[in-house]
Amino acid sequence: QATEFYRKFVKPKASEWIDLVRYNSMLSSPLTHIINTFSNIVNSTIAPVLKKAVDGGLDFLASKVTGRGRQYLAGESLKYVEGYASAVKDAVKRFADVFRGKREITNLDFRNIPLTTGGPLNAAEKTLSLPMKMLEAADQFFMELVFRGEKNALEFKQSKGINVPNLDVAAKDAADYWLYRQDLKPRGDRK
Repeated sequence: QATEFYRKFVKPKASEWIDLVRYNSMLSSPLTHIINTFSNIVNSTIAPVLKKAVDGGLDFLASKVTGRGRQYLAGESLKYVEGYASAVKDAVKRFADVFRGKREITNLDFRNIPLTTGGPLNAAEKTLSLPMKMLEAADQFFMELVFRGEKNALEFKQSKGINVPNLDVAAKDAADYWLYRQDLKPRGDRK
């Protein structure tokens, strides 16, 4: 409804159509999608699991030497994998929601106000936007997996007496980090 109201008064400019074509042309290479998927797989499985295991092991040794309390646990890596694996069904739904229009496409350098609200130009816009939707759908799929993995690991950490403030925010921030979707300026540093 907001888009229809907006487009009633502000018609799309030729430059907006050119941007749509330009942006999606850059994203249309199969190699782009292969690289995105491969990096999402590596950055959502191998990297966080290894980091959690190594951090937990090093923190165990450091706590024995210094006597300070634990901050990281090696068991977080297994809990991450359990949470990750349990989220596949929800991740598939999140992927599909991008195509159904239930989840908006987010990207840093493109203002995403639909150019049309119906008619033949709407079909053209949807066709031209397909590469962007595919990348966003893939990213949303992995965002759900990583969020649930991180949340499960943080809940485990909390169950062992380590304070985890804002658990859901911390899990989302970690998912954004691992999949390169974090803000350009971290929380608390937005000037």
